[in-house]
Formats: sequence, C-alpha cells, structure tokens
Amino acid sequence: MKTCITVCLVSLLNISLQFLPTGTLMVAMGAAVALDFLTGVIKASLTNKARTSQGYRRTVTKFMQYGGAVCVSMLMKYLISLKGSGTMEALAPYADFLNDGLLFFIIFIEITSIVENLYAIDSKSPFAVYFIKPMLKVMTFAVKNNSFSKSIENEKEENQHSSQ
Repeated sequence: MKTCITVCLVSLLNISLQFLPTGTLMVAMGAAVALDFLTGVIKASLTNKARTSQGYRRTVTKFMQYGGAVCVSMLMKYLISLKGSGTMEALAPYADFLNDGLLFFIIFIEITSIVENLYAIDSKSPFAVYFIKPMLKVMTFAVKNNSFSKSIENEKEENQHSSQ
C-alpha cells in the first residue's frame, strides 16, 4: 500500500529520480560494509580482543558518513541536472561519474579494510603470504613501507625527542 501511494505521489509531482546512483553499486557498497563488519568481528574474536559497543558504534558512524556522502553527491547531481546557468549545464555529463566514482571509492576503502582484516586474522598461511600480503601492498600503494613515509616518521620522532 505504501509503495502504491509513493508511486502515485511521485508521478503526480512529476519528479524525476534520475539523480540516483547505480543500484548495483549501492548494493555492492552495502555488501562491502557488511563484509568488513563481519571480518572485523571475526578478527576481534580470533585475536582475543573485546568486542565493545565502541567498535559497533564506529561501524554505524561509518555507515552514516558513507550514506551522507552518497546523499550529497545525489543532491549535487540533481542540482547539476536542473536547467540553469551555463556552468552547471557544462558539468551535467560528468554528474554520473561523481556518484559512481564516489561509490567505487567507498567500495575500494571497504575492500582494503576487508583484506587488512583477513591478513590480521591469519598472516602466516601460504595464502596470506603469497596472495593477501602482496594484494594489500598494491591496494595501499605500500604507503606504510616506502622511504618517503619512513623519513616523515623519523622527522616526527626527532621533533618529539627534541621538544621533550
């Protein structure tokens, strides 16, 4: 009944819902967040870390932040699609890339987190050593182990020691 009323109202108001992101990507994002949550809980239980409400709260906060970002991108796409100034009309072909690009980025972040959780669960198996660890390095661009980040960490340590 609610669906029928909603459809009638939307058709009466002549609202075009063309600003929604791709449904497949939305489902993939939801699945990635759920899988990240699941692997995080498994990692916490296998490493004997307490599963507290703070960890669950972080997941809810992350989901709300992702939802907010998607809503903002949908609003921007809707505003771009309105007929108006020439500048906004020039951006119209790129509006789909904004929504889908944001969803791809969120999915990439979540998959990286899933791979990190899997590596933390078991880092000694041949699968983890020869598949997960190299994949994690590629996904994070080996940021943790490159010489530039090491030099910045060394400078921070030197500044902390000199300030004490």
